[in-house]
Amino acid sequence: MPTPAAADRGPRVGDVRGQGLSLGIELVRGRADDAPDAALTAEAAYRAWELGAVAYPVRGNVLELTPALTISADEVERAAALLARAIDDAATGAVSDEQIAPYRGW
Repeated sequence: MPTPAAADRGPRVGDVRGQGLSLGIELVRGRADDAPDAALTAEAAYRAWELGAVAYPVRGNVLELTPALTISADEVERAAALLARAIDDAATGAVSDEQIAPYRGW
């Protein structure tokens, strides 16, 4: 699965890397400040779950994606759209600290 070019990524995505269907999306504070953003990562993972996608927050600021080997191209496109929305929603405050508090430390 090819990773998106830097120009195609949102302002909070620092890097996308992986091999095959195993991908990691690194979330940062912004283009000007590429410091890791662990809070945004947790919020984006929660929002993705609300929208119907599963992404695991790992290493603080990375969303891990490991879809089923049987995923179709259409499902990949839908998941990418859901993840982009989850990241955007989390970055604009759609997820509160109270919502993700029960899941911290998993």
